[in-house]
Amino acid sequence: MKKQFQQITEQANAARERLKQIIRDLPDSADGVRMLGSRCGVVPFSLVAKHGFNLSAGYWLAHETKEMLLKIIDSNQTLETTVKAIEGILTTGKVTYRKHTEQIAPNVLQALKKAWEGK
Repeated sequence: MKKQFQQITEQANAARERLKQIIRDLPDSADGVRMLGSRCGVVPFSLVAKHGFNLSAGYWLAHETKEMLLKIIDSNQTLETTVKAIEGILTTGKVTYRKHTEQIAPNVLQALKKAWEGK
């Protein structure tokens, strides 16, 4: 029995690491952003207007969103809580970590949904 639990634990840890890699591989910015560096980009005003005048850097540049997602995965003790957290994020389109909430850019959210669903 001990060996079975060890195998399940190893599989759970491997799944968690795969999910973290998927998050690291998500797009670095919203569609239409011209990246100038890893944490700097230019967003056309017309695009800002199209997205409801969202001026949050975390919306347009996904590095903060991705870091928050990784912290959420690391902070959840069980796979069940990790699954619930990811499902909630996919449902709301927002990620919250330590009272900080960021809306996720549509293309980043779509890529996360696609990876989560295994498509």
